[in-house]
Amino acid sequence: PSSSDVMAAATSYTYTIQFSGVAFEFPIPAHYRDLYGRKGSVELPFELPDGTVPLAQRVYVHAGLDVHAATPPPLALHGHPARRLAFEPVEVRLNSRVSASAEGGGEVAGRASLYFSESNAVVKLGDSAQDVMGTLGAPAGVFYKQDAAQPYLGSLQDTSGLNYFYNYPSRGLDVLFDGESHRATKFILHTNFPGHHTFGQYERCNFSLVLPPPSNSAASTAAAAAAAEERARAA
Repeated sequence: PSSSDVMAAATSYTYTIQFSGVAFEFPIPAHYRDLYGRKGSVELPFELPDGTVPLAQRVYVHAGLDVHAATPPPLALHGHPARRLAFEPVEVRLNSRVSASAEGGGEVAGRASLYFSESNAVVKLGDSAQDVMGTLGAPAGVFYKQDAAQPYLGSLQDTSGLNYFYNYPSRGLDVLFDGESHRATKFILHTNFPGHHTFGQYERCNFSLVLPPPSNSAASTAAAAAAAEERARAA
């Protein structure tokens, strides 16, 4: 290790072993604090006098050489090419919905969308597979959504009509397409949550929700009811 340190808190004592970019924290048992609980005292051994071995209780992964002086590394500046490849801010604009037409064409009203702020790109519900690929590039993979009522399909030639996903793991994004119209019907944004079955497979999507303005329908309904009541009284 590059250094070691003993830190005493109001209710606990810990011993920290420092490496470059990572530090391990060990507890000091209460009955050995007189031996090891003072900064500059004898270093904590691999084995305590009673034969027990100290066990790490916390691990710090950080930038720099000292965990106590570590600060978050700066992100690339706005507009820098590296910023576009990692953690690009994405606005989820929830201003509409998609309704399927009788022909399966995915008729769209208003079209909810994703806005990628660094690359100034937009993809919308109802966009064709070609439009999405033209905006986001070729997907890393294509996954066909198997219908539970259908038997297993063993070849790509048997996938006509099946809904399918374009997978963009570097963006933390999947796009679902209707298998008949080949238009986007759903966006899946991944947060890379520890413990989830996809943890580590996707980058975290840096998204925020942009909600539509509140509807005035309630106020309009109340005004119409008041007007009707007034007319009834006049009659």
